[in-house]
Amino acid sequence: RGTKASLSLDERQLQKSALRAFTDRLVASGDFKFRRSAFSADEPKVTLLPSGEGAVPIDLAINSTTPLHNAALLMECGRLDPRAQALALLVRRWTRDRGICHVAKGHLSPYAWTLLTIYFLQVGLEEEGPILPAFKGFAVSSSLAGKATGHALQHQAAGTGKSVGTLFMDFVRFYSSSFDFRNEAVSIRTGKRAPPGLALPLHIMLCEDGKS
Repeated sequence: RGTKASLSLDERQLQKSALRAFTDRLVASGDFKFRRSAFSADEPKVTLLPSGEGAVPIDLAINSTTPLHNAALLMECGRLDPRAQALALLVRRWTRDRGICHVAKGHLSPYAWTLLTIYFLQVGLEEEGPILPAFKGFAVSSSLAGKATGHALQHQAAGTGKSVGTLFMDFVRFYSSSFDFRNEAVSIRTGKRAPPGLALPLHIMLCEDGKS
Protein backbone atom coordinates (compact mmCIF):
# COMPACT_ATOMS: atom_id res chain seq x y z
CA ARG A 1 0.00 0.00 0.00
CA GLY A 2 2.95 2.29 0.62
CA THR A 3 3.85 2.31 -3.05
CA LYS A 4 0.30 2.72 -4.33
CA ALA A 5 0.46 6.51 -4.38
CA SER A 6 3.88 6.52 -6.03
CA LEU A 7 2.62 4.24 -8.80
CA SER A 8 -0.39 6.37 -9.61
CA LEU A 9 0.23 8.73 -12.49
CA ASP A 10 -0.25 12.40 -12.02
CA GLU A 11 -3.02 13.65 -14.30
CA ARG A 12 -0.70 16.13 -15.98
CA GLN A 13 1.99 13.50 -16.56
CA LEU A 14 -0.61 11.16 -18.00
CA GLN A 15 -1.72 13.93 -20.34
CA LYS A 16 1.86 14.47 -21.52
CA SER A 17 2.47 10.74 -21.96
CA ALA A 18 -0.65 10.33 -24.08
CA LEU A 19 0.29 13.36 -26.15
CA ARG A 20 3.79 11.96 -26.81
CA ALA A 21 2.30 8.60 -27.80
CA PHE A 22 -0.12 10.17 -30.28
CA THR A 23 2.62 12.40 -31.67
CA ASP A 24 4.97 9.46 -32.21
CA ARG A 25 2.30 7.51 -34.09
CA LEU A 26 1.32 10.46 -36.28
CA VAL A 27 4.92 11.28 -37.17
CA ALA A 28 5.72 7.60 -37.80
CA SER A 29 2.84 7.41 -40.28
CA GLY A 30 4.70 9.84 -42.52
CA ASP A 31 1.67 12.11 -42.83
CA PHE A 32 2.91 14.64 -40.27
CA LYS A 33 6.18 16.30 -39.31
CA PHE A 34 7.03 17.36 -35.79
CA ARG A 35 7.44 21.11 -35.49
CA ARG A 36 7.59 22.01 -31.79
CA SER A 37 6.17 21.14 -28.38
CA ALA A 38 5.00 23.17 -25.41
CA PHE A 39 4.94 20.76 -22.49
CA SER A 40 5.65 23.48 -19.93
CA ALA A 41 2.41 25.30 -20.73
CA ASP A 42 -0.68 25.03 -18.54
CA GLU A 43 -2.22 22.89 -21.27
CA PRO A 44 0.54 20.89 -23.01
CA LYS A 45 0.39 20.75 -26.78
CA VAL A 46 2.42 19.70 -29.81
CA THR A 47 2.51 21.51 -33.15
CA LEU A 48 2.58 19.27 -36.21
CA LEU A 49 2.91 20.09 -39.89
CA PRO A 50 0.89 17.90 -42.28
CA SER A 51 2.73 16.65 -45.34
CA GLY A 52 1.98 18.23 -48.68
CA GLU A 53 2.44 21.58 -50.31
CA GLY A 54 0.76 24.53 -48.63
CA ALA A 55 0.07 22.61 -45.43
CA VAL A 56 -0.98 24.59 -42.37
CA PRO A 57 0.49 23.73 -38.93
CA ILE A 58 -1.96 22.24 -36.44
CA ASP A 59 -1.86 22.06 -32.64
CA LEU A 60 -2.49 18.71 -30.96
CA ALA A 61 -3.70 18.68 -27.35
CA ILE A 62 -5.57 16.27 -25.09
CA ASN A 63 -8.45 17.25 -22.77
CA SER A 64 -7.73 20.91 -23.43
CA THR A 65 -10.57 23.39 -22.99
CA THR A 66 -8.77 26.50 -24.24
CA PRO A 67 -9.33 25.80 -27.98
CA LEU A 68 -13.07 25.44 -27.33
CA HIS A 69 -13.26 28.73 -25.43
CA ASN A 70 -11.10 30.45 -28.03
CA ALA A 71 -13.25 29.24 -30.92
CA ALA A 72 -16.43 30.35 -29.13
CA LEU A 73 -15.03 33.82 -28.46
CA LEU A 74 -13.88 34.28 -32.06
CA MET A 75 -17.23 33.08 -33.39
CA GLU A 76 -19.16 35.50 -31.20
CA CYS A 77 -16.81 38.37 -32.03
CA GLY A 78 -17.79 37.83 -35.65
CA ARG A 79 -21.47 37.81 -34.71
CA LEU A 80 -21.25 41.01 -32.69
CA ASP A 81 -19.06 42.91 -35.15
CA PRO A 82 -17.11 41.33 -38.05
CA ARG A 83 -14.25 43.79 -37.46
CA ALA A 84 -13.76 42.36 -33.97
CA GLN A 85 -13.10 38.87 -35.30
CA ALA A 86 -10.89 40.23 -38.08
CA LEU A 87 -8.85 42.28 -35.59
CA ALA A 88 -8.41 39.29 -33.25
CA LEU A 89 -7.11 37.17 -36.13
CA LEU A 90 -4.86 40.00 -37.32
CA VAL A 91 -3.35 40.42 -33.85
CA ARG A 92 -2.70 36.68 -33.61
CA ARG A 93 -1.05 36.67 -37.04
CA TRP A 94 1.05 39.70 -36.08
CA THR A 95 2.24 38.10 -32.82
CA ARG A 96 3.10 34.89 -34.65
CA ASP A 97 5.07 36.73 -37.36
CA ARG A 98 6.87 38.75 -34.69
CA GLY A 99 7.62 35.64 -32.65
CA ILE A 100 6.00 36.92 -29.45
CA CYS A 101 3.31 34.29 -28.80
CA HIS A 102 5.40 31.26 -27.79
CA VAL A 103 4.49 30.27 -24.23
CA ALA A 104 7.63 28.12 -23.89
CA LYS A 105 9.69 31.29 -24.29
CA GLY A 106 7.73 33.18 -21.67
CA HIS A 107 5.41 34.99 -24.09
CA LEU A 108 1.67 35.43 -23.85
CA SER A 109 -0.29 32.65 -25.55
CA PRO A 110 -2.38 33.25 -28.69
CA TYR A 111 -5.47 32.88 -26.50
CA ALA A 112 -4.19 35.61 -24.17
CA TRP A 113 -3.66 37.90 -27.16
CA THR A 114 -7.28 37.26 -28.16
CA LEU A 115 -8.41 38.32 -24.68
CA LEU A 116 -6.30 41.47 -24.94
CA THR A 117 -7.96 42.26 -28.27
CA ILE A 118 -11.47 41.77 -26.89
CA TYR A 119 -10.70 43.91 -23.85
CA PHE A 120 -9.37 46.69 -26.07
CA LEU A 121 -12.60 46.64 -28.07
CA GLN A 122 -14.54 46.89 -24.81
CA VAL A 123 -12.69 49.82 -23.25
CA GLY A 124 -10.01 51.18 -25.59
CA LEU A 125 -12.15 53.30 -27.90
CA GLU A 126 -13.23 56.03 -25.54
CA GLU A 127 -14.31 58.50 -28.22
CA GLU A 128 -16.39 56.03 -30.22
CA GLY A 129 -17.63 53.82 -27.40
CA PRO A 130 -17.31 50.03 -26.98
CA ILE A 131 -17.51 47.75 -29.99
CA LEU A 132 -17.89 44.63 -27.83
CA PRO A 133 -20.00 44.11 -24.67
CA ALA A 134 -18.95 42.69 -21.32
CA PHE A 135 -18.55 38.90 -21.10
CA LYS A 136 -22.22 38.28 -20.27
CA GLY A 137 -23.03 39.54 -23.76
CA PHE A 138 -21.13 36.56 -25.21
CA ALA A 139 -23.91 33.99 -24.90
CA VAL A 140 -22.01 30.84 -25.91
CA SER A 141 -18.77 31.69 -24.13
CA SER A 142 -20.47 32.70 -20.89
CA SER A 143 -22.43 29.43 -21.00
CA LEU A 144 -19.21 27.42 -21.40
CA ALA A 145 -17.73 29.28 -18.44
CA GLY A 146 -20.77 28.51 -16.30
CA LYS A 147 -21.94 32.11 -16.28
CA ALA A 148 -24.88 31.80 -18.67
CA THR A 149 -27.53 34.52 -18.61
CA GLY A 150 -30.12 32.29 -20.26
CA HIS A 151 -30.30 34.34 -23.42
CA ALA A 152 -28.09 36.41 -25.68
CA LEU A 153 -28.00 40.04 -24.58
CA GLN A 154 -28.54 42.61 -27.25
CA HIS A 155 -25.58 44.86 -27.89
CA GLN A 156 -25.44 47.85 -30.15
CA ALA A 157 -21.90 48.31 -31.41
CA ALA A 158 -20.48 51.79 -31.44
CA GLY A 159 -21.15 53.70 -34.62
CA THR A 160 -17.54 53.96 -35.68
CA GLY A 161 -16.43 53.55 -39.25
CA LYS A 162 -12.85 52.65 -38.37
CA SER A 163 -11.26 49.99 -40.52
CA VAL A 164 -9.57 46.90 -39.11
CA GLY A 165 -6.18 48.44 -39.96
CA THR A 166 -6.99 51.59 -38.00
CA LEU A 167 -8.28 49.52 -35.08
CA PHE A 168 -5.02 47.58 -35.08
CA MET A 169 -3.02 50.82 -34.78
CA ASP A 170 -5.31 51.90 -31.94
CA PHE A 171 -4.78 48.50 -30.29
CA VAL A 172 -1.00 48.92 -30.31
CA ARG A 173 -1.31 52.51 -29.11
CA PHE A 174 -3.67 51.54 -26.29
CA TYR A 175 -1.36 48.94 -24.76
CA SER A 176 1.83 50.92 -25.36
CA SER A 177 0.74 54.29 -24.00
CA SER A 178 -2.72 54.20 -22.40
CA PHE A 179 -3.04 50.96 -20.45
CA ASP A 180 -1.38 51.04 -17.01
CA PHE A 181 0.24 47.63 -16.61
CA ARG A 182 1.11 48.37 -12.99
CA ASN A 183 -2.32 49.42 -11.77
CA GLU A 184 -4.86 47.93 -14.19
CA ALA A 185 -6.13 44.43 -14.94
CA VAL A 186 -7.51 43.04 -18.19
CA SER A 187 -10.97 41.63 -17.52
CA ILE A 188 -13.34 40.84 -20.37
CA ARG A 189 -15.83 39.67 -17.73
CA THR A 190 -16.44 43.20 -16.48
CA GLY A 191 -15.44 44.99 -19.68
CA LYS A 192 -14.35 48.00 -17.62
CA ARG A 193 -11.03 49.59 -16.75
CA ALA A 194 -10.24 48.93 -13.10
CA PRO A 195 -7.39 47.90 -10.79
CA PRO A 196 -6.82 44.16 -10.23
CA GLY A 197 -8.59 42.44 -7.39
CA LEU A 198 -6.55 41.54 -4.32
CA ALA A 199 -7.31 37.84 -4.89
CA LEU A 200 -5.49 37.78 -8.23
CA PRO A 201 -1.97 36.27 -8.19
CA LEU A 202 0.93 38.66 -8.71
CA HIS A 203 2.57 38.57 -12.14
CA ILE A 204 5.79 40.46 -12.78
CA MET A 205 6.60 41.44 -16.36
CA LEU A 206 10.22 42.04 -17.36
CA CYS A 207 11.77 43.60 -20.41
CA GLU A 208 14.05 41.58 -22.66
CA ASP A 209 17.05 42.44 -20.47
CA GLY A 210 15.37 40.49 -17.65
CA LYS A 211 15.89 43.31 -15.16
CA SER A 212 13.65 46.29 -15.84
